Amino acid sequence: MTYTIAVAGKGGTGKTTFTGLLIDSLINEKEALLAVDADPSMNLNEVLGISVVSSIADIREEALKRNPKFDSMPKDRLIEYLLHQTLIETDSFDLLAMGRPEGKRCYCFVNNLLRRHLDVLSEQYKYVVIDNEAGMEHLSRMTTRDVDLLIIISDPSKRGLLTAKRIHSLVIELNIPIKKQLLVINKLRKENTEKIITNARTLGFNNILALPQDDQATIYDEEGTPLVDLPETSPLKMAIVDFAKQIQNENNTPSEQMVNSNIPRG
Repeated sequence: MTYTIAVAGKGGTGKTTFTGLLIDSLINEKEALLAVDADPSMNLNEVLGISVVSSIADIREEALKRNPKFDSMPKDRLIEYLLHQTLIETDSFDLLAMGRPEGKRCYCFVNNLLRRHLDVLSEQYKYVVIDNEAGMEHLSRMTTRDVDLLIIISDPSKRGLLTAKRIHSLVIELNIPIKKQLLVINKLRKENTEKIITNARTLGFNNILALPQDDQATIYDEEGTPLVDLPETSPLKMAIVDFAKQIQNENNTPSEQMVNSNIPRG
């Protein structure tokens, strides 16, 4: 049975970094994994160290072209064929990128294609991990739905935590079928960890994972080095590897007790 994880949060919180490292940590040769870059800025592949040749957004342009090769193909079949052409397959996981429509075109078509393709594809994978765009638009457009675990990323700032709270509230308001929610507070310094977690709990968050500030990850990001190449001793990578193991060991249903006590080490 497929276990779907969606990651949300405001820009600059390390959302895509976290998603890429989580994907890398969940990779298992016996369990197929689909990574979904639902952020139009499309940079999850850079964290994972692979190239994107085409995206779902390209399908609209391709479908509108007059190509004799496709003249006899019904439009639904053509769209399905083009969708499968966008799937990037690697030895460890597959990647599907949403992309950005050209010009000022609406994202509705791209969002609908993404949902449709996920409905078709997801049953083939043990894990589906979705990196959503920054903010809350993906929730209001219902790009994120039928999720087992929604991970809301925040930095330690009050503004970041308030944004995380608004995302949490919007999920409830829109009645989106999400089984569990987890707040991840990223870039925490050891000396302020307990204070920030206390602040998060006053906002109503009980299910919290704290991640340490990792200067080496910042350097990798600045240099454009794939973050999955971080050494095994990286504090950030170690924390996310531990979290991924807990997801796998808990039959893919992490409990509140599992994450509440996860405080950065060292």
